[in-house]
Amino acid sequence: MSGKMKAVSTGSSNLKKISAVALSVLTICTVSACKSNKAAITEYSKPSFPSENSSAADNKTDSSVISDNSVQADENIPGSIFSVEEQERTNEKENKSESSSGRSEYARRDEIIINENTGTPIVSRAANEIKNRRNEILNSGNTEENYKITGKKIYVSENGNDENDGLSPETAVKNIFAAELLSPKQGDAILFERGSEFRISEPINAIPGVVYGSYGKGEKPAIYASPKNYAIKTFWTPTKKKNVWVANYGYDDPGCIVFNWGEDAGIRKANGLEQLVSNGQFYHNKLDSLLYLYCDKGNPGEVYSDIEICANIAIFYIDVGFTDITIDNLALKYSAAGAVWGWYYPRGLTVTNCEMAWIGGNASSGQIRAGNAVQIWDGATDCKIDNNWIYQVFDTAISWQGDNGHNYKNISFSGNLIEYCAVGIEIWDHNKQNKDCKVENFVCNDNIISGIGYGWGNRKNDAGLRGIEGIISGSASNLGHFEMTMKNNIFDCSYSKFIHFKNSGFDGIKRKAVITGNTYYQKYTDYSPSLTDFEFQGQTVRITSQEIFENAVRQFDSSPKKIEFLS
Repeated sequence: MSGKMKAVSTGSSNLKKISAVALSVLTICTVSACKSNKAAITEYSKPSFPSENSSAADNKTDSSVISDNSVQADENIPGSIFSVEEQERTNEKENKSESSSGRSEYARRDEIIINENTGTPIVSRAANEIKNRRNEILNSGNTEENYKITGKKIYVSENGNDENDGLSPETAVKNIFAAELLSPKQGDAILFERGSEFRISEPINAIPGVVYGSYGKGEKPAIYASPKNYAIKTFWTPTKKKNVWVANYGYDDPGCIVFNWGEDAGIRKANGLEQLVSNGQFYHNKLDSLLYLYCDKGNPGEVYSDIEICANIAIFYIDVGFTDITIDNLALKYSAAGAVWGWYYPRGLTVTNCEMAWIGGNASSGQIRAGNAVQIWDGATDCKIDNNWIYQVFDTAISWQGDNGHNYKNISFSGNLIEYCAVGIEIWDHNKQNKDCKVENFVCNDNIISGIGYGWGNRKNDAGLRGIEGIISGSASNLGHFEMTMKNNIFDCSYSKFIHFKNSGFDGIKRKAVITGNTYYQKYTDYSPSLTDFEFQGQTVRITSQEIFENAVRQFDSSPKKIEFLS
């Protein structure tokens, strides 16, 4: 999504000054095992674009529907809802399981990645390649096998203790911010134990020269921007409006609610409680920090084993001028803002072997909702975003973008598996200052990009739809030089735009880019707001047959490996 970021919470430099009390803001807990009650929320039709008014929300509280049982925020920790101690007592009271077996059980099921509740599943001709790539990424070796760590290693485990020195797996600390107090510097690493689950309520301000990665055995260590599992009976209070429950939610602009690790995803409403009429619909009143959810099965905390409310918090934030940061082998999920933000000309940013999902949906900048998984802003040098599995992103999976005409040099977006996002790879810089902007050695090879526009961000009646911009989307102005290699990718079905280079900045791209050997699958869709499937070098084509598809692709790819229209 272009340029809608600045209002999103991104943290500040005072993270280094965090006190012992503030350490408890980040709760570390485990996901409960799945309950037997797995009632479906509702069924959604295929993606469409209704004329629902998604302007600024009505922030006036309707006191007539609030239950007499009031909901109060915890006053000891600003912005929190429960203290860590209260969370632990509540979990014990509710007999929640102390293992992440639910997450393990669900994470590998195709119906949790996509189902009729969370989008529109497609039958892919690249199913075998997708399965193999997914397994390769999920089973990648630990960070020490992938990167040379020259400095000290700080270990973090959900079973650790913040009084430990953190210098061995046996003396791991429990909290990421406790690890930061151990003063990691260039060449050091912060390693998270596999199978652990960490929850944040503010961004992780990545430290220059530090490697963030994994150790141990099991599932990739998970870092969630949902501050807790909200499947807690006492968190939800019935209102006087039938089947509507209310909770005090002290975080900004929840982008989505994900139930049972992806069995279902909530439908956001922008204009008040009167819109809540079906299961899964929710409304957030920003002025009163109240979150309303429609659930006719009973208390949501009892109906579901896992409820993740995606806070508007970037998980990793790379500040201006920070360099040589590596993020490897982590599962980054449930953020309305983004998984990794590289802010203003990042240099040496590497993101590899990560799983990123359920990202985006914030509307902090107004009516348009946004949220990319990995975003590089206003120029970049020596950045590598490779071999990641990214799915169910409201906006774009991977993007470099900006407004000010900076240079983009030595950037790789390669070997990634991208599924069910609104956009696969997006590149744009509108160069408002009319600088001599150059793109040099941008490599986009060996990706599999599938099911674009078929995920949760493009469902019917979800307020403030992102819209669909394509498997590859580019928009630029006044580019003085554009040097790109795009080889051996599989581009597998988009609900609307397929290839979308949409204005004069990419005129003449064929003379400056090597695009060859890619595989193209597309099927007929009934997308109506635009009849553009293929937009490149001034041509706009609606794909309705094999012949039309072939002719369009060959204008883009000098020697395509395969072109197939799935009628």
